[in-house]
Amino acid sequence: MRMLAFAFALPLLFVALVLPAAAQTVKQVEVVNLPEVQSVEVTNLPEVQAVGVTNLPAVQDVFVTNPSAPAPPARFQLVGFTFQDYDGDLGGVFGATQKCQLDFADSRMCTTLEVLDTVKIPVALAGEAWVRLIAASSGRDISGVNVGSSHCALWTSLTTQGGNLSGLAVTVEGELVVRDCALRSSIACCAPVP
Repeated sequence: MRMLAFAFALPLLFVALVLPAAAQTVKQVEVVNLPEVQSVEVTNLPEVQAVGVTNLPAVQDVFVTNPSAPAPPARFQLVGFTFQDYDGDLGGVFGATQKCQLDFADSRMCTTLEVLDTVKIPVALAGEAWVRLIAASSGRDISGVNVGSSHCALWTSLTTQGGNLSGLAVTVEGELVVRDCALRSSIACCAPVP
């Protein structure tokens, strides 16, 4: 069963469309350019596809004063390399994020995609920095670089019984390179940008 409910209050017009719980939507619309409260007659309500309101005076302008579109998710981009160098045992991804936050507030260890999508390149980059890969398939990062399967054991170890592990780093030129986890590098740090 579908119902359409209208409620009026000067100068607000509230329209609520009552649908099954999974699809229920309620929106508030403020109408500021009506001369006075008008009665509304809804004439096309067999199955609610659209509502036609036919007895309102002509509208000269409509001003939406409370848009309800959700904000897009924050986009992260490279804000810098940590000032200190670390080997590949960073204490996991959270340990890497904590190290980034020592130098850049609200930052985290960058993913390769965030580095590749960076629009404003920081000017004070030096050396290389560890970067968290985004696995695509068969040990390859989404950038196409073949890192193998270790990734410094998700940033928690330098070696395994078979020898040294490897991880992904980015150079100041933006090149993604595979490095031995025992080497010391900065960490690439990304933060939300507007």
